[in-house]
Amino acid sequence: MATIHLPPLRERGDDILLLAAHFLMKYNEQLKKSIQGFSDESMLLLRNYAYPGNVRELENIIERAVMLTKGEVMLPHDIGELHALPLPHSAALTIVSPVFSKSRAHVIGLFEKGFLAHQLSVSHGNVTAAAKVSKMTRQNFQRLMKKYGLESSTFKK
Repeated sequence: MATIHLPPLRERGDDILLLAAHFLMKYNEQLKKSIQGFSDESMLLLRNYAYPGNVRELENIIERAVMLTKGEVMLPHDIGELHALPLPHSAALTIVSPVFSKSRAHVIGLFEKGFLAHQLSVSHGNVTAAAKVSKMTRQNFQRLMKKYGLESSTFKK
């Protein structure tokens, strides 16, 4: 007996986009629509989502979005709000000081750095795309990158 390990969908970004395109064609046909594809922001949103329901959840998201899309391209508001984005490396909350404000600042720093790194990773180092999906200005995103010593070139594939 052979065991095949298949990682969860959230770890297979390219598969997410291929499956999304497949489901788009399927529901275009079933619902008599002619949506041509996804905006860049929509693709980034789909890639960023954690998919706790795996492939079935992706299919349900695309089916619903095909029903809601009015134009030729699927936009982020057609897809809806996707939540449950885990940080790739959840850091254990450690008490670094008996002073509340110092421990709090430490935890917030861990979150901010992890969040930025995750967004840069899924956007392949594209700062503009990462900032847009994060609903931040590019300047604010870059300011935080500098604060945490993150370079976009590190995340380019």
